[in-house]
Amino acid sequence: MEKETLKTLHEQDLEQYLEKLGVLSSVNNGSVKCKFCGDKVRLDGIHALFPESGEVKFACDKPACIKSLNEYLRQKKYGE
Repeated sequence: MEKETLKTLHEQDLEQYLEKLGVLSSVNNGSVKCKFCGDKVRLDGIHALFPESGEVKFACDKPACIKSLNEYLRQKKYGE
């Protein structure tokens, strides 16, 4: 069985991490959109962030987007 590493981040460290990635101002000014629904992602509505094609992508905390994120990650892992 292949081992995987899951990186987590505590909510209190989120702003600092987003600043380090260079995307905090984009989140704060409303220009970041959820990959799955296209809505603006607020700081308090981020469910996940992940790399894609050299960019940071976001998933909001809507149940449908969380489900889409899980399906997306499964497809990436298993090539479905």
